Amino acid sequence: KTANFTLDFTTGNNQSVTLQSASGLSVTAITFPGVGKYTLTITQAATSPCPSLTWSTISKIVGGTSAVLNTAANTQTIAVIYYDGTSAWLSTSKVNA
Repeated sequence: KTANFTLDFTTGNNQSVTLQSASGLSVTAITFPGVGKYTLTITQAATSPCPSLTWSTISKIVGGTSAVLNTAANTQTIAVIYYDGTSAWLSTSKVNA
């Protein structure tokens, strides 16, 4: 992704995205098909990795006030989102960090 984007989990509970933006990006909306657990694998591009990702539609971030994100080229972050029908709870983990 090179611009702000939406996530649509109605196409499956597991999604992936590659980020490529030197200025940071934002998840502007998330569509959930219902209550459940959803996973997003975030990969940083080989060139121009993204320094930050803002989650505008997340109700709570587990373990803090901002989600951790691997920011080096070719690294990954796993985001797990639990949606209870009203609120979305986000937990992120850096892979091999």
